Amino acid sequence: MANGAYSVYAADLDLDGDLDVLSASTDDNKIAWYPNNGGGSFTAPLVISTAARGAQSVYAADLDLDGDPDVLSASYTDNKIAWYRNNGNGTFSTQMNISTVAKGASSVFAADLDGDGDFDVLSASPYDNKIAWYRNDGNGTFSAQNIITTAANSARSVYAADLDGDGDNDVLSATASLCFVGTTCGKNKTKTAW
Repeated sequence: MANGAYSVYAADLDLDGDLDVLSASTDDNKIAWYPNNGGGSFTAPLVISTAARGAQSVYAADLDLDGDPDVLSASYTDNKIAWYRNNGNGTFSTQMNISTVAKGASSVFAADLDGDGDFDVLSASPYDNKIAWYRNDGNGTFSAQNIITTAANSARSVYAADLDGDGDNDVLSATASLCFVGTTCGKNKTKTAW
């Protein structure tokens, strides 16, 4: 069960040739995966962690270059960007923190941002309006937070792709107002949905 399911992602986590499903659920602080039995049938969830307080986002990429996809999470209650090493047999390490200063962490993504052949990590965090990245040394050890911008008001989502065709990854972000229904937001505009 995924209480307050917030994010899903598909990746072949057990390297058996089919796509498994990952989930992040806010109400139970859970990162879990659902092995694909083939033909679109899945087992009960296997819990990777319940330490992602207010889990918002999940993603998979081979962070330590050992040939299997590891798991990333963003969790807003503890301001955390974290990863879980894939042991190669469908089990994962305990939570390893990349950052605990992404205030209200809401999105995580992995891409090679510095052109060195490994996956770096991106985050979006609404409570500090930040889009940031964390340099990977190739072994799954990450740098401190490198801020791309603090002008992404209420940053909610982050993604990377080569938008200008120059051979390197550019960064995209999406923002959303944090005002609630019926309140006045900025320049006397009332938000009707949250």
